[in-house]
Amino acid sequence: MDTDLLTLVEHLRQEFESKTQRWISKNQEEGLLDAVFCRRGCVHCCTFAVQTTLLEAFPIAAQVTPEVAALLEKRVERLVELAESALDVDDFDERHRREPGLCVFLNAAGACSIYEIRPFGCRQTISTLPAQFCAPGVPVGLTDSEAETYQAFLDFSPISNGEHHFAASIMDWGSTCSDILLELMQQNWGFSIEGELTVLVFLLLDADFQTAWTHRDISGLKQWVRYKGVGHPFLFTLETGD
Repeated sequence: MDTDLLTLVEHLRQEFESKTQRWISKNQEEGLLDAVFCRRGCVHCCTFAVQTTLLEAFPIAAQVTPEVAALLEKRVERLVELAESALDVDDFDERHRREPGLCVFLNAAGACSIYEIRPFGCRQTISTLPAQFCAPGVPVGLTDSEAETYQAFLDFSPISNGEHHFAASIMDWGSTCSDILLELMQQNWGFSIEGELTVLVFLLLDADFQTAWTHRDISGLKQWVRYKGVGHPFLFTLETGD
């Protein structure tokens, strides 16, 4: 693995965390943010389909246990079925929150077992409202009072983008970090890979995929992804600089 690139990923993580803390402090001081409501054991966001880069998946794959590897294989099978039956990416994302179950990297206590190395797709999800507003399907399922509170926040809060209650600026910065990593891959490898988190980690556990990556064998990578059945664009994307 390119240790220099992994070092850059770690620096980017640290910069992201510093920027997040500054954003939280600033908005609390200005009275725009009551609190960050993300807590250990609150797992609503652990139902999202997390898109990540291959660079972020490497350190996660390195610490996968045999037990988690078995869970990954079963989950990937369900994700392939979901991707193939989804009407579009919005349908895939919505059903992903209900059908495959919670993230395989949650431990028995409901805590993230990869928290320190979690991808930007996870880091960028910062809840500015209590947990009930993070449940799949919201605003469906809220009481009338909760629904009014939620809509008022979307309509008037300067830290909302009008579509959801997650910190919009932090989500934008997370997307920027992912774009930086994609560009680094293009510059260093001549191609970039991104995809659903568990799919990328699952692939990295395979020796043949690792060999194809080591030799920068784009044809071999694509062939192995097809062989594994995870080539659906909702699950895996390889882009060349052509």
